[in-house]
Amino acid sequence: MPIISHIGRQSLKVRIVLMTMYTILVLGAATMVYPLLLMLSGSVKSDTDFYWITPVPRYLWDDEVLWQKYVESKYETVPRAEAAFRRSIGSWRNLVPPDGTLLKEFLVTELVAFRQKGNWPRHWFSVGHTQYQGLLAKNARAFRRLARQRYGDDVTVYSHAVGIDYSAWYQVELPNANYGERSFRFSGSPNFQIYDELKQKSSEADRVIIDLDGLYWANYLRLKWATVDKYNAAHGTY
Repeated sequence: MPIISHIGRQSLKVRIVLMTMYTILVLGAATMVYPLLLMLSGSVKSDTDFYWITPVPRYLWDDEVLWQKYVESKYETVPRAEAAFRRSIGSWRNLVPPDGTLLKEFLVTELVAFRQKGNWPRHWFSVGHTQYQGLLAKNARAFRRLARQRYGDDVTVYSHAVGIDYSAWYQVELPNANYGERSFRFSGSPNFQIYDELKQKSSEADRVIIDLDGLYWANYLRLKWATVDKYNAAHGTY
């Protein structure tokens, strides 16, 4: 039996009371939905866009933020991205998408053709999108999937094989494949074997080319001469 009878609902005063109650309930529900949206939005944010507190992630409608998050995902750290771009970045939020009108089409065509030529030697490139802490990037997931398949989904067996103590699969990371570093030595360990398999299976767009010129600039030139003007002044060039 309803608290307010059908006849009672015909009263204007009762209708006003009901409308007020429904309005309060809707407003109360809205105050709960907004924090929920903020929580869901925050769960897919990273160093790039955590600064913007919005119920909808900005990268869904802002191409500049989408580009920033793509670069962050591929290179993982600002120094790696700076070596690839051969210029200082400082923060992911300083990145802007390339100006399509300035791209030289023939160079883009040649790069795409070069990427598609056969299998590159394994020291020519590493693979991007490998972040495993916080947001789990796609190639970090792929690496763990290959490791679980090879070792029967037993993290203890995998740990013994690679010589690293892991208690759960969420701790497993990719090997540190810094091919451009002078101290790097190739390893035949199981985790590097899985990494090489991942590289062969990954998309060409996920490749991070080992740019020795970029590493030389990042690790030596810019540390000694902060700007091109200072470099030119020291060498008598222009």
